[in-house]
Amino acid sequence: MISQALDVGRSTLPASWALVAFDDAVQVVSDEGKRIDQKAYLESGPVAVVDQGQVFIGGFTDQEALAYTGPLPIVVFGDHTRRVKYVNFRFVVGAQGVKLLRPTSCWEPKFFAYLLGALDLPDRGYSRHFQFVRKLLFPLPPLLEQDRIVAAIEEQFTRLDAAVASLVRARANLKRYRAAVLAVACSGRLVPTEAALAREEGRAYEDAHGYLTRLSAERQRRLRFASSGNTRMSDGAMELVPEGWASATVTQLVGSDGVFVDGDWVESKDQDPAGDVRLVQLADIGVGEYRNRSSRFLTLAKAVELRCTFLVAGDVLVARMPDPLGRSCIFPGDPKRCVTVVDICIVRTGRDGVDHRWLALTLNSPQISAKVSALQSGSTRKRISRGNLATIALPLPPLAEQRRIVAEVERRLSIVDDMEASVAASLKRAERLRQAVLRRAFAGELVPQDPSDEPAGALLERVRAERAAVTAVSPSRRGCQRQPADTGAS
Repeated sequence: MISQALDVGRSTLPASWALVAFDDAVQVVSDEGKRIDQKAYLESGPVAVVDQGQVFIGGFTDQEALAYTGPLPIVVFGDHTRRVKYVNFRFVVGAQGVKLLRPTSCWEPKFFAYLLGALDLPDRGYSRHFQFVRKLLFPLPPLLEQDRIVAAIEEQFTRLDAAVASLVRARANLKRYRAAVLAVACSGRLVPTEAALAREEGRAYEDAHGYLTRLSAERQRRLRFASSGNTRMSDGAMELVPEGWASATVTQLVGSDGVFVDGDWVESKDQDPAGDVRLVQLADIGVGEYRNRSSRFLTLAKAVELRCTFLVAGDVLVARMPDPLGRSCIFPGDPKRCVTVVDICIVRTGRDGVDHRWLALTLNSPQISAKVSALQSGSTRKRISRGNLATIALPLPPLAEQRRIVAEVERRLSIVDDMEASVAASLKRAERLRQAVLRRAFAGELVPQDPSDEPAGALLERVRAERAAVTAVSPSRRGCQRQPADTGAS
């Protein structure tokens, strides 16, 4: 956005330009009550619906009688969102908060749309903003210069759009590559298996089945617990896994000195902004990333009273609600004591046979994410229960292999992180360039002035005289009437 004064005053605008008040710039057009509620939008239909949302076309409708019948092109302004859309085709006005603006004949309509979208308006959230538009002064170039400015803006925006599209594709490819690395890692194809290395080096090794056998006593206790109906064991051992690997559930991997619990029910009345225990929330849990965004706290006394589970560095945190469902990360530790809300599952294996980084990596893999999605429940708010999470079979390599895989995944994903950061920086740079183009355009610096153009002041006086003449004939008609022009596609 650029400032209302465009960082220039009247004296620093080109001599052929003028500053125009709202009433000289635009006419508010009625939609005659023809609009459609968002709940009635269709995914396809004969007429597009244009509303104040960020997406240019909000939906479609087959209610053709509701189509806007006024002059085109028209500028749509979102009273709540401040979104500006230039529309030159048949459409239906969508939902509420839409203002239809018809630029007077002082303007090339597309130029006015670019200008209105670039002017700075106070951000009042979802309050109304049209009141601020009415107070704006609009820099008005000569009409022919407006045409040249629009052409220059669109030439530069076309190049920027192509660059942005390429960056967006690159970002999507990086996301797919990230998922592919996790998928390959959890299928035993990223590094040589421990079984293959042991044969090559002529040595013995403990495979994952041997590790699980050493936990057989604990597993039997958990199987007896499972028979009570609180959870059940997976048939994961039936799954095909690489040589030396096994399938195991989280329940099997958590020893008697480990933890596999839900976070705690903490209500608003339990929270204290001055508390010394941080309450970790779903927003803190990213895919392999602990975000540390929480600003909610409890007192230590309240946390003890609620019997909360205190986190320790290395705990694997699993989000039982989207987005995405089942995402996990490792808790890195915090200067404050920390507990979690109920929709986060805490996994602390308490064993030296499972690398916690491998466990988090596996839970984020496409294979396990698909299993989590298949076990989700809830009609309005999807989640996975801890009991269902406990049934999912996870691949388990030997510990040495886990660590090699984790190291290789971290190496590859660190490169992806750097590339994603570069793409994000380039996207921000493209947006800055877009704003710079608009800033130059509306300060009179994007294209040269032509002395033969009719000055904006003379254009404005002529348009005012035409409006006065129209008003004298028909006092009920307000505003400057545009000449018949582009009526858009029908």
